Amino acid sequence: MSEHNTGFSTTKTSVALVAPSSLHELEILQQQYFQLVPVQKLRWPQNHVLKHITVQDWIFFNMFDFDTMLLPQPPERYQLQVLRKIVKVVEDEFDDPELDEISDCLIHTLSALISKPSNSELDAAQQKAHVTYTFPSIAKGEKTATVTLLENQSVIASSGTTGLRTWEAALYLSEYLASEGMKYIRGQNVLELGAGTGLVSIVCSKYLEASCVLATDGSEDVVLAMEDNAFLNGIDKSHHLACRVLRWGRPLDDGEGGVGTVYDTVLGADITFDDSLFPLLISSFRILLEKNPQIKILIASTIRNDDTFAKFESACEKAAFRLTRVPSRPVLSNAEKQEGPFYSSTSDIKIVSIESTGPVQRDPFAI
Repeated sequence: MSEHNTGFSTTKTSVALVAPSSLHELEILQQQYFQLVPVQKLRWPQNHVLKHITVQDWIFFNMFDFDTMLLPQPPERYQLQVLRKIVKVVEDEFDDPELDEISDCLIHTLSALISKPSNSELDAAQQKAHVTYTFPSIAKGEKTATVTLLENQSVIASSGTTGLRTWEAALYLSEYLASEGMKYIRGQNVLELGAGTGLVSIVCSKYLEASCVLATDGSEDVVLAMEDNAFLNGIDKSHHLACRVLRWGRPLDDGEGGVGTVYDTVLGADITFDDSLFPLLISSFRILLEKNPQIKILIASTIRNDDTFAKFESACEKAAFRLTRVPSRPVLSNAEKQEGPFYSSTSDIKIVSIESTGPVQRDPFAI
């Protein structure tokens, strides 16, 4: 697998020709496009803006010209859906067929995509695709911080795991850590439980100046994919990020990031959806607190089922752990101008801190 430069950039010539009032709308569309936001949820510029040939050229050079762009291509099926929408909008805006025009570059790209054989929707959903997430809150200079991941588009991969795609809570937690929660990461030893695609750990390692990061998951396939994603984002040994299998309820063994490392911060995103795993998760908390009673545990959960999260709260209470909701900004809907990364706002997302209310007792049920 080759390493990609995943930073967003725009063609200077195309920027100079686009009105400043339209440029931000186009950049939002570009960022959503490379994040593979469903076409029906894309935040489109106004129709009359798309009609301008300079805007169409900007779209081509910054979204479809992969001969010069550094970002990995979205799936061709998705490219076709987006481009068809653009062309239809432009055609519907025509007043004079002899004066109005569609960019030749866009038309040629559309024709090329149509002529290619396509997979069924079911097959396409099971294939991995590059997804690029933007984090304007941690942009440095003019370059927006990005993380590109190779992930499944289906909710559950053919292997039966949910860890091969990025979930909303991971995006929300990353945003929090990049702003109010920076103190938990900068200069700290960080362990992530159930890291999945590795997004949170990659953000902490690449952008938030963690001293070291250990990204863990219970699935060997997920950990291998996580290592590929770290490499894809230019993360090597110098960034002090390791990916390892860790099954909840078991202590870390020897090796990089293992028994010799004392962790300051433990992170978890969308790891409280299955109440049958709560005893093992609680055991992992105990093991980590035994080693460092001052450790900070932050868990981000999408509240899809109030009863399930209540069971998690109850399990923590029975284990003599205190849960405290961490103040964080509300989840913005797409209509309220999310600036990136972009995710569904249909469910509440909570970040809670977990700490022991007394001396940590060894868990008799730990594996």
